[in-house]
Amino acid sequence: MDILVHALTGLILMKVLGFFSWYGIVFSVIPDFISYLPYFIHRFFIKRDFRYKGMKEYPTLGSFFDRLYKINHSLVFITLLFGVLYLLKIPLASYFWFWILHILLDIPTHGTEEDGGIKFLWPLSQFKIKSKHWSEKPFWLIIHLITWSLLFIVYFIF
Repeated sequence: MDILVHALTGLILMKVLGFFSWYGIVFSVIPDFISYLPYFIHRFFIKRDFRYKGMKEYPTLGSFFDRLYKINHSLVFITLLFGVLYLLKIPLASYFWFWILHILLDIPTHGTEEDGGIKFLWPLSQFKIKSKHWSEKPFWLIIHLITWSLLFIVYFIF
């Protein structure tokens, strides 16, 4: 899913739960933000190249980005981090549900022939679910229509 859809699903979850906080939106998008921010900083500020070519153009940085992505999209890692923060009574721990929602949305929408999907049980398992990638047409349009429709229904009906 793209960052906009993740932010909107965070808004939907907050509406269902009956509260609003910017932390909900931040934790909804943070897995992708953390994973891609170093790439975009390198592209825009170091190389000064504004064309997106994908991370595979950087053999050494690509593995770094890949590791960041695996960590940020691992239910195992996030559950451990959530558990530690919860035990330490850190108030932001409750917002990790938004991060988990992000991963759960990405699992069925990130399959490709190349990589086969998100390894959401990493590092315990390399298991992944093959599916269509969210950016493929018309899948992209369907996902956005569903997300916007859900946002409209939840916002105006509940």
